[in-house]
Amino acid sequence: MKKHILKYIPLLFVSLTLLLLIVSLTVWCPNIQPAKETKILNEQGDSLTAISISDLKKLNRIEYANYTPNEFVYPQSFLGEKIQLSQTSLAPKGTLTFVFLNLDPEDPDFSQKSAELKPYLEGDKRWHFTLYLPAFFSSANIYVRSVLSKRIGQIENYDFINFSEYEGKTEYHKSTTQPQYLDLGFYSLKRALDPSLEIRGLVVTIHYEANTNQFVGFKDYPVIGKDENILSMTNVDTIFLISISILSMLVAAILAFTCFIKKHLSILPYIIINLGISGYALGILLLNNFTTTPYLVLALLPICSSIIILGVLLSNRVSFRKFPLWISFLLLTLVFSIIMTILYILPYRQSYGLEIIFKILTILIIISILFSSLHGYLKDKNPNRLLIPGITIIYLIFMVFTNFSSPKIHSIPLWLLVLILGITTISAFLFFIQLEQRNRYLTNNLQIEVSKQTQSLKGILEERDKLLRYLSHDMKKPVASIKRFVSDLSYQEKNKDRSKKYQIILDKLAHVEEDLTDLQKYAKHTYNKEASSALNITEIISICYENLNPDCEANNIRLHCNLKQNIYAFAKKETLLSVLNNLIMNAIEHSSCSNIYIKTTKNISKGLCKIQIEDDGIGINNSIEAIEPYHSLDHQKENLGLGLYICKDHLATMDGTLEYFRENNKTIFTILLHLA
Repeated sequence: MKKHILKYIPLLFVSLTLLLLIVSLTVWCPNIQPAKETKILNEQGDSLTAISISDLKKLNRIEYANYTPNEFVYPQSFLGEKIQLSQTSLAPKGTLTFVFLNLDPEDPDFSQKSAELKPYLEGDKRWHFTLYLPAFFSSANIYVRSVLSKRIGQIENYDFINFSEYEGKTEYHKSTTQPQYLDLGFYSLKRALDPSLEIRGLVVTIHYEANTNQFVGFKDYPVIGKDENILSMTNVDTIFLISISILSMLVAAILAFTCFIKKHLSILPYIIINLGISGYALGILLLNNFTTTPYLVLALLPICSSIIILGVLLSNRVSFRKFPLWISFLLLTLVFSIIMTILYILPYRQSYGLEIIFKILTILIIISILFSSLHGYLKDKNPNRLLIPGITIIYLIFMVFTNFSSPKIHSIPLWLLVLILGITTISAFLFFIQLEQRNRYLTNNLQIEVSKQTQSLKGILEERDKLLRYLSHDMKKPVASIKRFVSDLSYQEKNKDRSKKYQIILDKLAHVEEDLTDLQKYAKHTYNKEASSALNITEIISICYENLNPDCEANNIRLHCNLKQNIYAFAKKETLLSVLNNLIMNAIEHSSCSNIYIKTTKNISKGLCKIQIEDDGIGINNSIEAIEPYHSLDHQKENLGLGLYICKDHLATMDGTLEYFRENNKTIFTILLHLA
């Protein structure tokens, strides 16, 4: 019992460590709230969206901006139309402006609001906020008020002198993405403030440009707040993404190494899933930092998502009437990956007519995952067949329909990937623990097993020798009788042609006698060379069911399989299949039954696997030794029944036994094998 508990300690340690990481990162990262929107009117009477600093909390997510397509407006201009950043496809170039309002000195609550902003007050008597701008695709010049603050990549034919005091010009486009931190300072002294919009308002102006027909804009929401809170958020995101990427890559490497050492490929889908998770987290990490190949990194995200889907589909490979249906699912995933990559990169999705195709493919992928997982679960009742695919479907839905998430520590798709990572890790290591236990059993009991097999082999050879003596004795007597009768007829026959034919018959009978003698000598020195190994009995019975169910249906017999769980036992695959086929075919041909049942159970205390084959036919009397050689139910004929004895003989080579009894009008044959 202690050993049974001890083997789960490493898994428990990993789970607690992961839980501690989740809790610590969540507590470390402050809550983020949508920034409260304030509507203002510019000099032309146009409505703009703005944010008042009096409404700001520790961290505030900016969801709206003012937008002017296809032209660069002068910095500190109150121009544009309101747009929602997560739902608008931007023109290849244009201007985004964010308007931030200082306190109104004529506000009767000025003193109270000023006191609430005290945490943001610094030595220069200004309130300071940090505006975090996430990666922007794919080049931009950023102005705070009228001052050029940041340059990201290069805009084609852009003359800075037209918009600022900075002299210079960029002649060609250069794509770059890099998050930016802008310091926004606001006067705090009431006497220095003015109620007019031009004085109170601080405008952050972004002139942007993207390559033609490529995605342009933010992939996450901008965030404004206190400098230390912004840095805490980005640091937590970086640690979170690095942890996911390294951990999933480390798990994939360990599993790959173990697969190579153990020469076992059953865990290969988990390796593929972890590689996809690592690549996805790495892609987001790169977008959260500096990169000169933003579109290449952006294309990495849907590809890695497709790799995860690929691993899930491979873990439940489905075939329909021997056709590998799972290959069709993989091809569907490939098309899905290509379409999703295009949609991630291109800005005008509807114009390419791919949005509807993409949604249809998403539904088909979900159906494929559901179908393959249900097929796998019904096959072996393993909950992992449903758990990992179910989480993957939820991840797929969130990944497709939720593009924005700031900070990343609050991203539902990423946490779903963490959950998949944990489940695949635990499942894989549990699998290897069970595999190691079976190998350890073989190692610790090798000498005992060799001794058992030797004794079993001696007993089998003795029984076979006895059987062949019976066979030789009983068949030689009728052959000898036939020879005497034919010889007498030959002596009495006057016709030379008939006499010659009698002689041919006598020669043939002599050859039969010689063949029987040679067969007996040869059989004494042969044995079944197939080696015993730890087999999944459920899979063996499933193969038997698929092979014989058509025969049962042809004879109006229902073949029932009650396979509740995977049971591993030491056996010889082909030999065991032969025994099962013999027992079921006997029931089909001789018992006149309507139903045949196959059941499996295991007795852990005795270390035995029990396979029962029941039929509701005429049956065999318990008083008859049906398993002994030469038994036949027809007592008017010679005893020629060898099938059950051969089955018993085959099971003996696996250190197994065959029993039968009659109960409740059913004949029950029981096979006992040692558990692996």
